[in-house]
Amino acid sequence: MIAVTCQITAKEGQELALKNAFMAQIIACTHHAGLVLYSVHQNTAHAGSFIFYEQWESRAALDAHLASPELQAFRERTLPLMENRRIDIWDMLAREPR
Repeated sequence: MIAVTCQITAKEGQELALKNAFMAQIIACTHHAGLVLYSVHQNTAHAGSFIFYEQWESRAALDAHLASPELQAFRERTLPLMENRRIDIWDMLAREPR
């Protein structure tokens, strides 16, 4: 299992535009193979701070998502609205038993 975190800070005045784009992106990518969880969160104290949290079955599934037309178009639309972003990719070591 692969997890991805993407921390994003909106440019001043772009908070709502980014929030709307992020919510649409969640819907646009729900059909991607290997997707376990795709979520976006907004900081309760700083409206311009967001984090995506994703889980993928494999690195191959993540790579296919990263190459998808939906993600390419999303980047083109949203990068100009961002002050900064940081993406980290994680290998899951353990989780609670079910």
